[in-house]
Amino acid sequence: MVKSKNTLEKVIEQLRLKNINAIFGRGLMKQLEENRMAARQNSSDNNAATVFVLTYCRDLELFYGTELIFKTLRVGFPNANIVVVDNASLPEARTAIEALAKRNDCLFEQIPAPGVVHHQFIQNTISSVAEIGTAEHPLIFLDPDICLWKNCEGFEFDGLIAGRQISGFHDEIMQTYSMPRLHTSFMWIPSARKLQDAIWKAKARHYDFEPFLSHSSMIGGTWYRYDTGAGLFAVLSGKVSAFTREHLDFYDHLFCGSHIDLLYDFCNPGTKERMREIHTDAKEGNLNALKGIWKHQVLDTRKDKNEAESQRKEVFATNE
Repeated sequence: MVKSKNTLEKVIEQLRLKNINAIFGRGLMKQLEENRMAARQNSSDNNAATVFVLTYCRDLELFYGTELIFKTLRVGFPNANIVVVDNASLPEARTAIEALAKRNDCLFEQIPAPGVVHHQFIQNTISSVAEIGTAEHPLIFLDPDICLWKNCEGFEFDGLIAGRQISGFHDEIMQTYSMPRLHTSFMWIPSARKLQDAIWKAKARHYDFEPFLSHSSMIGGTWYRYDTGAGLFAVLSGKVSAFTREHLDFYDHLFCGSHIDLLYDFCNPGTKERMREIHTDAKEGNLNALKGIWKHQVLDTRKDKNEAESQRKEVFATNE
């Protein structure tokens, strides 16, 4: 499953050179060396996608959201080169995550405390992959709190980046207007090099542009939030691909798998009930109950039900 030293190892080296908490350790080099000969025996592996899963668990009561993806990971990506990177989880969780990664034939690396900020991990991974020979093969980011129902390796997109499009909406929890973006729980990048070129083109004139940085600003008395990747979505405009309904049927995302306890009290009663049911099903391993939950999510944090339905239709219309 694993590419040779000339592929993933170069990604690792570039990430290390960028000094983001020494993301990958020397153990991966040995592991890549051991798998190089095996990879050569199967030429199809040379064209496989590279998948990165960033895990984090700060409370063992929420570990169900961290381990969820491992129950269906190889259903969605049976042939991909997968790297599981743990972002300074609790020591008790790290051992379990590593075991799950190895059980699914994934590379595993541990980021030491204090960890790395999410947007930095995404950006540095993209720029690193863009510099090596595998740059023209798909690069995928997956959150750990998702289920994959079908093989996703046949996806094809015209845009520089693809994912589930979230339209702009009023975020009741943050009390901001949240700007449109592609959700980072499942991001598909057909060519890391082409995406990186577009980012550098934007930064050539706007040197302080950070494509994935999450931030909020007040403009004209109104708070606006650019959640992770919203800045890039605005810059790329017509160069992004939104998942269609057919794509969305291939997987489901739990939402708040690692931090529901921090947001739950701020949700409206209806959202609380739905989130409680969904998270209970995930915790109890009732995966069948999670199939199709994307159809009912369309961000339940909106205050007005009519507005939610209107924006639900907008999302579906955009995704056609």
